[in-house]
Amino acid sequence: MQQKLKNAKRLSLLKLYISCDHPMFKGVSLFDFVDEFVKRGREFIVIAEVHEADNFQEELTSIYDFLEVKILFSSSFAIEITNPSFARRYSMYKMPIFSFREYLELTQNIQLKSYSLEKLVANYESIVYEIMDSLVDKKILKLYNEFIDVGVYPFYFEDKSKYIDRIHETINTVLHKDLGRLFNIQADKIDTLKKLLLSICVSEPLELSIDKLATTVGITKMTLYKYIEYLGKAELIHHISHESKRFKAI
Repeated sequence: MQQKLKNAKRLSLLKLYISCDHPMFKGVSLFDFVDEFVKRGREFIVIAEVHEADNFQEELTSIYDFLEVKILFSSSFAIEITNPSFARRYSMYKMPIFSFREYLELTQNIQLKSYSLEKLVANYESIVYEIMDSLVDKKILKLYNEFIDVGVYPFYFEDKSKYIDRIHETINTVLHKDLGRLFNIQADKIDTLKKLLLSICVSEPLELSIDKLATTVGITKMTLYKYIEYLGKAELIHHISHESKRFKAI
């Protein structure tokens, strides 16, 4: 046991977690920081909010090429990770929103099986009963409505009553900080992006037209196409192109 504790302590000394949105990292070279880390015999570093570091793509590329260290980095801002040279040097995992199954597992403290589509179609009745038997709260529609309202992001578990506020904060951060910085969008144009996003959200299905939407928001069609692209890249909307006789682009 003592040896295991020593090994665990040694491993903890070889690891480091940092977050680049901390004020201490303003103006600090990420390469120089990790280089110093490696010189001290360290082996593994976790970097949160990596996009906040200056020239982070170039810095990480140099770290990959010249330093013997393992890095796990995260970013709430995937838009900027587009440099082809950098993209070849890392493996990216995109964290999706919670599925209903994951939500049930976390809120009901249970573990549910996954099923292929073929098994679902063939055995859906027995699967339903199996799932229902494992639930603490048997009111599945109530749980589903909660999932739709407040359950797709993990900060639901921090404070359920503040969930909508956190959604608003996240949207504003993406619009003002991330999109504004990446595309050099001025503050008054950010308000136009907000108006566009709201107009899309409150529109009924199949109600949208490019001309009407441009008029409502008060911008040209060319600008509208550009702003829709921005919102799509920020993953605030899902932009689906569909060619047909009636709708050239939806």
